[in-house]
Amino acid sequence: MISTNNPLNGPKGFTLIELVFATTLLGIMLTLILSTFVGVFRFYVWAGTTRVNQEYARQLVDDISRTIQTKKIYSATTGSICLNNYVTDSIGSTKIELVGTVVNYNNYNVYDCSGAASSIQAVSNPNLKINNLNFTKVYGAYNNSEPDTGLKNSAIIYLKTTNGIVDPATTKCRLGDNFCDQAEFITAVSER
Repeated sequence: MISTNNPLNGPKGFTLIELVFATTLLGIMLTLILSTFVGVFRFYVWAGTTRVNQEYARQLVDDISRTIQTKKIYSATTGSICLNNYVTDSIGSTKIELVGTVVNYNNYNVYDCSGAASSIQAVSNPNLKINNLNFTKVYGAYNNSEPDTGLKNSAIIYLKTTNGIVDPATTKCRLGDNFCDQAEFITAVSER
């Protein structure tokens, strides 16, 4: 006969306390693993979006530069530049301007980018958030500040983009926001 008083022959298994402890430990481990996975995935998505947005911004600056190279610079302001067609082209002008966060090409039938545009074309990618687009007209060489009728004009293009949410008061990424990125593109281009 088997004695029931022998502790080696007693019932085997986990107690309720051991089971609760093991489940809690498993929950903590799964939470740590999942939070790490989610963080890495967020970083991966953010890095991909940043790379694509910077590519869109470079393409936009190249497109604006090519457009300026094919026309004559009439005027440049903080958010827009007016370009005239050459005499051999049809009479008209093109205004490149930032409207909200999108860059538009406005075509006019007049020489000075005035009146109603005959056509408007959005040229920047709608997913690209453009904060700032400035044009500075430079006379002749890039460091000339005085007009010289014998020299071609140039323009300095400044473009600032954001990937993420900015602080509305400062228009900069919030302090400590690792998933916000701003890029600036500056180039100079001469008319043809």
